[in-house]
Formats: sequence, structure tokens, C-alpha cells
Amino acid sequence: MKTDVKSAFNEVNLGMTDSAQVLALVQTPETELRGDLISQDQTVIAAWGHKDEVKMWLNLFAFNEDTTFVDRKYFFYVDEHARWGWLMHPKWAAMVDVNVTADQAVLEKPYANENARQIAMLQFILDKFTSDELKVRPDNKMIGISKDVANEAIGTVLLILKESPARAVELSRPQGLQFELKSFYKGRMYLSEQDGIINMDLKTGAYAERTKGQFPPLTVITLGR
Repeated sequence: MKTDVKSAFNEVNLGMTDSAQVLALVQTPETELRGDLISQDQTVIAAWGHKDEVKMWLNLFAFNEDTTFVDRKYFFYVDEHARWGWLMHPKWAAMVDVNVTADQAVLEKPYANENARQIAMLQFILDKFTSDELKVRPDNKMIGISKDVANEAIGTVLLILKESPARAVELSRPQGLQFELKSFYKGRMYLSEQDGIINMDLKTGAYAERTKGQFPPLTVITLGR
């Protein structure tokens, strides 16, 4: 049986999906068969699972306290045995997709240039994820791994952009912004904003070898193998 571990993330719409609908997406016969587990706080729902202790995934949803609709959603997928071709680097790899509703203060602030705006949006994502994952982190290992990936990758890119602000333009190019990582070999990141929603696409390790357009549908896995 094939199952897409990213399906809940894909089906949730920011500002439209409420907590009951999220729970219906992460508690299905398919997710039960996968063995997914759920943690929740008053404003955060996290669902995660693994296959053979090698492939691990996390869907995390944070809600607006006033409207009760999803304000932010995160997807993490880690493969400890990922390797394409004869690559002389660690097999460990991760992919991260993030969609967050931006605060108006972040979007409307008069920045010196677009590079400064990109840096502010990236810092906003890191701050929000840090706050959201703290609410459910003690419950599972996958959130701890996700925190490590996000902190090192986003922190590294923020440092690069503060030292070389002109590189911010790479975040919106087809090749993305490529960078070296101490723990995860290398990374490739994309960042954009549309209609008040900030979108981040991040790949590390072996997954960073390919651009977003070349990337295969790795989140579809086969159960029972």
C-alpha cells in the first residue's frame, strides 16, 4: 500500500482549515496503519511517524488564537539512508516545507531593500517555529530532530545573508540559495512571499543535490516493505 506522508500538509489551507478539520486529516485509517502519533497543545497539533526507524516525518500545524484557523504549517521529512548516485558524502538528508501567515509589521516595515526584507521574513519563520515546537517538543524525538535541522539551516542562511546581503536574491532563483552545513553536508533553500504568506522550501544532505524542479515525490512511501 502506498501512502503520502505529506498529504495532511498539502490539504490544509492557511486561514481556512480549523482544528477539527486538521484532526480529521491526521487521524485516518491510513495514518493509523502507518502508526502515526499525535501531540497537541491548545494552539498546536503535531502528527509524526516513521518507517523502519530510517524514514521519519512530522506535520505540525499552529492556530491563530483569535480565529482558531491554521496560521502556520510545517512539514519535515528525514531519511537516514538517502543517497543518489556515487556521492561521497553522508547519506542523511532532510526536506522541510513551511507556510506561515506573516505579521503585517513584517511585511509593511520600510526596509532598506529587498535583501533586508528577505532576512526579516526568514527570521520570522525561525522565531515562529521555535515558539510552536516548544509547545509539543517533549512528546517526541522527531520534533527534536526537526528543531536541529531548522536551527542549523536557517541560522546558517541568516548568517550568510547578514555577511553578504546581495545573496538574498538567490532565494527566489530556480537554483535556490546553496550553502554548506556543518552537520548535514549542504543545503538548498527557496523563500518567497505571496498574499501575506511566507513560503520556505529547504533541502539538506543528499536532497540538496537537486533543484526544486528536479525533486521526485519522496513523501510517497510503501507500507509493509
